[in-house]
Amino acid sequence: MIRAEDIFREVEMVTEELIKISFADKFNFPIIRNDRGVKSILWAKSSSISISLKNIPYNEIYDVLNEDQEYNIKLPDGALLQMLYRFDGEGLHSHRLAMFSSPYLEKYQNQPESYEEDELYAEILNKNIVSFPIRFDYFREEIDSDIEHPFSHATLGQYENCRIPVYGPLTPIKFTKFILRNFYYTPFQNLELDNLASDLRTDVTIRNHEKKKIHFNLD
Repeated sequence: MIRAEDIFREVEMVTEELIKISFADKFNFPIIRNDRGVKSILWAKSSSISISLKNIPYNEIYDVLNEDQEYNIKLPDGALLQMLYRFDGEGLHSHRLAMFSSPYLEKYQNQPESYEEDELYAEILNKNIVSFPIRFDYFREEIDSDIEHPFSHATLGQYENCRIPVYGPLTPIKFTKFILRNFYYTPFQNLELDNLASDLRTDVTIRNHEKKKIHFNLD
């Protein structure tokens, strides 16, 4: 059974590796908070992420998360990575893994030449790029709802009813590699991430009828 300490170490590994390769502009190392047998893995400055669920403009959500340092890692272009896990006596209870891309490049107005010459920003500076958040949620218990609710699912762009089934809960390393490979492909090819390999195996929670639909298989 996967343990809270195993996930904690992986978040540490991700943070350390992105710092090492200069892909973490700012960061908060993870902590384990134990509350009456429930272990939560979050970041040191974590207080509340409820702002991310409110019906307000995305740039306002981003600004609050950024100013309050509600993230594990802030990437060089301003994107915020969040990794939260919760464990109880039965093992992994839930997780919330998210990327909040920056709605604007804060330094671009002052240092345009540094952006234009850096391959990291080559695609991001395209005028047709739209910033949006992506989130992977897992919840072990059945949810009583009129809307189908996979145990593990992906949500794009804060759409309430966007729940793309995922094969199962994700480890921190698999989540991070998914983000880098799909949203930072050009620099990803040059990043030395060989040290980031997850030995952790999570349960497959996708149901048979969900497999017949478009879904994510990140195993």
